[in-house]
Amino acid sequence: MEISVIMGVYNPARPEHLIQAVQSIVRQSFPHWEMLLYDDGSGPNYAGAIQAAAKLDSRIRYLRGEENRGLAHALNRCIAHARGKYLARMDADDIAWPERFARLIRQKCRIPESIVQLTGITDEMLQRDGVVLEEAITDFLSFVGTRTVIGYNVAFDMGFLQAACAETQKPPMQNHCLDLMRTARRKIGGVNNYKLETL
Repeated sequence: MEISVIMGVYNPARPEHLIQAVQSIVRQSFPHWEMLLYDDGSGPNYAGAIQAAAKLDSRIRYLRGEENRGLAHALNRCIAHARGKYLARMDADDIAWPERFARLIRQKCRIPESIVQLTGITDEMLQRDGVVLEEAITDFLSFVGTRTVIGYNVAFDMGFLQAACAETQKPPMQNHCLDLMRTARRKIGGVNNYKLETL
């Protein structure tokens, strides 16, 4: 097993988004993955939708906690059951690009040892299996099109994407961005920080 996809879910407000997120993993061009789908104590009105998502593919394993203990706990439970060499995190309302697991991008600089320890990705892997930046960014821009880009602290990711566009002489991305961190700061008070595991 190469990749373990981990997802924690609690009372999904839009079950159809959960199904679409899981389907986007099922449709990956790289087939050697498993998915750990952890129900973090959802109520009976929601548990059925999570179980239905888990039945979309035999590579998906359903795990359940009896009480809601938060996203960090849910992901740690997934990690404890993971069999893959690498971990990939997925949210219940995300859509994964079909080539997400199939492509690594070759870098011009060496990967720091701390990043190798964190991700398991080495310079040798990038040279052997990676694609050039221009190919990757061209495919990504084709996939995104003019759609709104939604993410948590999305400005951080957009900085890398805009730099990739500049390096490959592509026009800068003009997509509207919706940063969920800003929404969290407006709507949620009384927390020490706005890390996802805190929220």
